[in-house]
Amino acid sequence: MLRMFHTGEGEGGMSDTTAAAAPHEELLSALEALATSNAHVTGLLASSLGIGPSDLRALFFIARGRGEATPKRTAEFLELSTGATTSVLDRMADAGFIVRRPNPTDRRSICLALAPSGETAIERILGIFNRALDAAVSPQDAPAIAAAFRAIGDALVRVAEEELGA
Repeated sequence: MLRMFHTGEGEGGMSDTTAAAAPHEELLSALEALATSNAHVTGLLASSLGIGPSDLRALFFIARGRGEATPKRTAEFLELSTGATTSVLDRMADAGFIVRRPNPTDRRSICLALAPSGETAIERILGIFNRALDAAVSPQDAPAIAAAFRAIGDALVRVAEEELGA
């Protein structure tokens, strides 16, 4: 994957980029495989519910918000425009997965919550993920793997923002 970013020959005939990337090549391959598997499963799960992948991501965000998710926060999470997010939320409400409620702290806003069918969908999906994690990760290793995932994600965002000036 990284060999396409060849910057020239270094010691021993290896490019500088290849030599530097060699210790991480297996990890990058594993991350790519995980991302590909997650995208595939997200598509399967969304299709089984009759919604799209962005709708499923919104459903999870709203579930984690515990009644405090708003359309604005959902748009920021999905990295979509407010108009596109409104379409996602309309589809989710029409499908019976979410409800819109008045925001008790800001009457200009609304809060998003799971409807009963949304709760059932989240429980079903979490069951699938939990069974997969039980099959792949021992309970003793789970905290270290979770910490590594968070550290990699944080470092990736930090380095990319520094490099790209974001």
